[in-house]
Amino acid sequence: MAEPNCDKSYEMGYTLVEFAKTLHGQFTKNQTDFTLIDSGKNHWKIRFSKNKAIADIKVSESTPRKIALLNLPVLDVCFLFAGLSSQEQELFLERFFKYFHKGGG
Repeated sequence: MAEPNCDKSYEMGYTLVEFAKTLHGQFTKNQTDFTLIDSGKNHWKIRFSKNKAIADIKVSESTPRKIALLNLPVLDVCFLFAGLSSQEQELFLERFFKYFHKGGG
């Protein structure tokens, strides 16, 4: 389970490597209003250029989900927000999940 002091927390079907690659890749490359800061293993900060707001993201690996012979990775993702209203947090998360959405229909 994600840290209890999260503003928002989610379980995501990613490995740590996949998550970091997506965060460093398409999510921040296409968004000129974000600056990504590596803050240690499994920890990133995203600074918003238009103000001093920060989204602090921490992830931890959880027990994989097992379906028959298939093992699906699970990451607990914790978001802490500083300087963002509830509406701005929701807009950020919409953009975040747009880039982290895996196909499927």
